[in-house]
Amino acid sequence: MGGRIWCCFCDSDASLEGPRDNRSLKVTCPRCGEFVIAGSAAPSIKALHLDGSIIGGWIREQNTLKIIPEFDSRSAPHLHALQKPSFRERAEKYLLRVMSACEQLQHAFADNTEELIGATYSASPKELSVIHKYLVAERLIERIEPGKSVLTPNGFITADDLRTRRAKSSQGFVAMWFDASMNPIYDNGISAGIQSAGYKSMRVDKKEHANKIDDEIIAEIRRSAFVVADFTGHRGGVYFEAGFAMGLGLPVIWTCREDDMENLHFDIRQYNCIKWSDEGELARRLQQRVEAMLGRGPLIASQ
Repeated sequence: MGGRIWCCFCDSDASLEGPRDNRSLKVTCPRCGEFVIAGSAAPSIKALHLDGSIIGGWIREQNTLKIIPEFDSRSAPHLHALQKPSFRERAEKYLLRVMSACEQLQHAFADNTEELIGATYSASPKELSVIHKYLVAERLIERIEPGKSVLTPNGFITADDLRTRRAKSSQGFVAMWFDASMNPIYDNGISAGIQSAGYKSMRVDKKEHANKIDDEIIAEIRRSAFVVADFTGHRGGVYFEAGFAMGLGLPVIWTCREDDMENLHFDIRQYNCIKWSDEGELARRLQQRVEAMLGRGPLIASQ
């Protein structure tokens, strides 16, 4: 069953698909993207008067990772915790978004679409125009007629560098519960997924060292390109290590066994956790997430 609905985040006229499972609705908003919301939650979320530009930008980011976020009446604290990226990051998001639509050099693109407003965390066309003017001033894009622009050669180079940027490290640090029952999950799920993406995995309890374990953990996180934090078992150290990595600006990939998801601390429920039920599923989805965030790793050629 389809229809129309006003998006509860940005008030845009959106298409509606549902109800799904008699409880939730799939919404496709021209600005925010695709998301699923419990039918009873939309009025209460709208009443929170959240910054729709932040929510919409975050939804668009999840969609690029092939994730459709789901919201219900318990989502309010997590939505409040989302933050707007810096101006430079928003300009980079614009550049990457338009490059994906440019199949050839001098391919013109619509430079003021609802999708671009959402993808750049903008609240209005006027905000988007500020980002556009900055990119024009930096000679990364050029407007060729009202509403139409092209990427300049320098814009293509800059966007390509952003898209294909490789971390200097080939290591992915793994924070998880060091219980014997989790060893097959690490070997055949987490480690296998990281290796398939072109990186090597590091679990500190499997490394020989002479230092204090806490010092060694900090050192290895600093040496890593990203961190995989599996919250199955909900060990305090995993929360600390994930938080430390975020403080360093490292990408953190969140995972948790399906039957333990309801015990996640509310502070991290705002992030898209990979929910897994077996090793093979975890390996496959982790590989996809690493490649979506960082690209294929530097060790892929040697595999």
